[in-house]
Amino acid sequence: LFKVKEKFKNHNYELSSNNTEDIKQNILNDICDIGFISGKPNDDSFNYYKVGTDKIVLTASQQYDIDDEIDTVELMKHPMILLTGEIHIEEALKENIDNLGHKSEELNILFNLNSVEAVKASIQQGYGISFLSYQTVKQEIYKKQLKLVDFKDFNLDYDVYLIMKKDSSGSEIVKEFVQYFKKIGNNSFC
Repeated sequence: LFKVKEKFKNHNYELSSNNTEDIKQNILNDICDIGFISGKPNDDSFNYYKVGTDKIVLTASQQYDIDDEIDTVELMKHPMILLTGEIHIEEALKENIDNLGHKSEELNILFNLNSVEAVKASIQQGYGISFLSYQTVKQEIYKKQLKLVDFKDFNLDYDVYLIMKKDSSGSEIVKEFVQYFKKIGNNSFC
């Protein structure tokens, strides 16, 4: 958003966080012009553009006793704190584990939280490990409060899409924003 504001100094933007279904409803009800969601919309009411991929990483406290690289068998031995909500990490995790021939019900899930900050605080206390978006933990990784654990059996990365109402012509400001963001989107997810 900072890069877009630099380019279009006279435009004004308001950013609100919400879940995918609410974002889609807000666009359809003309409450907002565009949205960013995880995964491709399954509804033909929207024009959409893939703008990046968010990497999901396995994280632990720096002091947590875990190897630098683990597989599914080792993963299932560790207590996990999972983020609920939008990204559906738990469902994807269980599906991948079952597909590998393991029993997902044997995962050691301590609890699910609906706040990234609560998950990070729990793993920083050493309560367990978690799969989180790299975007949400890169500062803690840099500050050496958390560490990445290389998980080699599968990845949980997901695509991020910019969506807008299909039958909406949109204002010039919206059109400029969309065109510019399509150009810079992939580089913005680092």
